[in-house]
Amino acid sequence: MPNRVKLEWGPPAPRFRFRRQRCGGAVRPQRVWKCFGRKKVQGLHRLWREIVAAAMEGLPAGYRPNVGVCLVNSQNQVFVASRLNVPGAWQMPQGSIDEGEEPLTAALRELREETGIVSAEILAEVPHWLTYDFPPPVKAKVNRLWGGIWNGQAQKWFLMKFTNDDTEINLSSAGVESEFSEWKWTSPEEVIEQAVDYKRPAYEEVIKTFKPYLINEATSTST
Repeated sequence: MPNRVKLEWGPPAPRFRFRRQRCGGAVRPQRVWKCFGRKKVQGLHRLWREIVAAAMEGLPAGYRPNVGVCLVNSQNQVFVASRLNVPGAWQMPQGSIDEGEEPLTAALRELREETGIVSAEILAEVPHWLTYDFPPPVKAKVNRLWGGIWNGQAQKWFLMKFTNDDTEINLSSAGVESEFSEWKWTSPEEVIEQAVDYKRPAYEEVIKTFKPYLINEATSTST
């Protein structure tokens, strides 16, 4: 059985959370220095930068840093949603990594923003970056939108298990514009079949990497 780590949603690092009773009221920079000491706070920020740098190691040049979440339920089905701007295109939750953000933090944020889900356990992670290239029309469109020159996206993928019931799922619950029109649970094979062509090789690699964990989860659920 894979190791499980219970995850709870919180504010993205490096915005450290301090106990109100220790610092008193809203936390201001000067209060942080006073309560914890300048050197300690600077050390925490330096440590976080090192963690982020290590997590981003190996990022291919020319590819936008991104994360993806393969979310499964107790029946070993995978969550996918249909994009509003590409009818018939189903995909797993994904999104960009903000500057200074660690990939796992980005994955949890994107999962919450796109699906409303915060009840999840991490089961596994693809140990390397997976990439896909944009077709020329898509490349021109997204580069105008993002203001960059990207060949495609490089993704860190996480396998997570949904630990609540479907009433938690809300495609427009996070106060951001919804990207999807509908969602469903489906088989790993259908995830690949229903993906857009240029993402399909990456999806095949994701499912292949996570397959041993998916089998283990199915076995443990049935026993």
